Amino acid sequence: MVRKNGEWDTTYRFCPEFETIHHLFFTCAAAHYTWSVVGLAIGANSRPSSFMQYFWWISNHIKINRNVQIVDLICYACSFLKYWAGLQAGADGDALLEGDRVLKEEAMKHHHAQAAVDVRRLEGKI
Repeated sequence: MVRKNGEWDTTYRFCPEFETIHHLFFTCAAAHYTWSVVGLAIGANSRPSSFMQYFWWISNHIKINRNVQIVDLICYACSFLKYWAGLQAGADGDALLEGDRVLKEEAMKHHHAQAAVDVRRLEGKI
């Protein structure tokens, strides 16, 4: 989403749908394609259609814990944003790079808190 004249522009640039998190990750044709490629790579014959399904779907195909799943999801999203930024000119590319930066910054806020919990767990304090 891009802020224009003090208001959010929810027009998605790759199709006529409104730009929402759900659309970007699950209902957009680009998302369908991406999940299909990921599914082929991990041996899945379906693709997730929500975050809840994603966590079930990935757990059934790759045996990693939920925290690692979330980190992987953020890393893939950032990679996707950076890739598309390279294909866009000017302000559109800059906006995608800003989205990548904000997503990583927000993830790191939560990472430090989760890392502290993991250390306490390893030390047997929880």
